[in-house]
Amino acid sequence: MLFMYALANKRMDEARRIEQDVYQKRKVKIPKKIFLIGREKLSQENKQKVDDLLGKYPTLQGFYWAKEKIRELYRQTDREKATKILDNIIFNLEVADDAELVRWGNTLKKWREPILNYFHNRTTNGYTEGCNTKIKMLKRNIGG
Repeated sequence: MLFMYALANKRMDEARRIEQDVYQKRKVKIPKKIFLIGREKLSQENKQKVDDLLGKYPTLQGFYWAKEKIRELYRQTDREKATKILDNIIFNLEVADDAELVRWGNTLKKWREPILNYFHNRTTNGYTEGCNTKIKMLKRNIGG
């Protein structure tokens, strides 16, 4: 679950950076943090800011939509509801105009069953991933 949130935020931020650095040639600074916070946690004022930014930079809309749908997916109480949402996300990403969104849809399609398996007992591999990260960090620090 945490991996999917992190992946969604990473893709959202990559799209924001590309819009800012490539398409806008660094002439504008598109805020980062406001796009990475779950919409349900934003104040009404910040929701309006997000909507204004998405209106100004439409290439970010699909990424923001998918990020928020993934958040919604993991708030579901059962696998059946989650399956409907995930299939909707995959379908919409696969038919998107943006090649990165299509790629993201293909990734989600490939990982569909492992994602949905979370809803059997609500466990993740987060602990294992955390241990692996710590081991890698220790290896770097001791020159391993």
